[in-house]
Amino acid sequence: MTEFRAICMSHIQVTLTPAESKRLIAKAVAALPEVKRALRQGTIVIGLGTTNARVAEELLGKKIEREKFVAGAVLPKGTCVVPRERRRGDIIIRGGKLIESKLNDVLLKLTAGDVFIKGANALDASGAAGVLLASRQGGTVGSVLGTLMARGVNFIIPVGLEKFIPGSIQRVSKTTGIFRASYATGCARSGESYHRTRSFRDSDWCGSYYHGQGRHLRRRGERHHVRSGNSETTQQSPKAGKWDKG
Repeated sequence: MTEFRAICMSHIQVTLTPAESKRLIAKAVAALPEVKRALRQGTIVIGLGTTNARVAEELLGKKIEREKFVAGAVLPKGTCVVPRERRRGDIIIRGGKLIESKLNDVLLKLTAGDVFIKGANALDASGAAGVLLASRQGGTVGSVLGTLMARGVNFIIPVGLEKFIPGSIQRVSKTTGIFRASYATGCARSGESYHRTRSFRDSDWCGSYYHGQGRHLRRRGERHHVRSGNSETTQQSPKAGKWDKG
């Protein structure tokens, strides 16, 4: 006689601050097969960014100076660039160890077994990620993207739902450009969209759904998620989430 086990659907609700979402995304990125493989026997390059800082911490197993791991910021006064002397360079990990090297020294050595992690400034409903370009030469994106695509390097963009924008990033990016702006709060920027790269969102957590958000006083907007699954997996989720809640 064949025994069948009934699986009942269960739902849990979790509210995450942007900081908690970034940590959750970082854990998800660190668990990707291509990232784990590159951590063992390849090279991982982590570009500047607040979410990427947490990715670096997950991979290195230690804290870093997050305030120095930022190239630009969108503040109440406008879009701003962090002075070069106040920020550190990209983090490069080879064979699981942090190495003191510059991006240009390793770029032409990257292969399909390696990983490049780049942050984003926007995310739309299609899953496209957008990056603001403050440099007239295109910054990191302008200098590396063609090489990464040609070599088949795994290009991963971790981005939280606080970066979600309505409309199409592809359409918006066609209207931008540093020299197209006659006025800007902060520094004028261009924008670029990415569709064929892998983006990781906090809503990707265990197949959860983005359920709503709120903003109170000086808080930056909490996100509410609903996760569906069988009773075993949903019961495990709150335990897994205790690492940073609150």
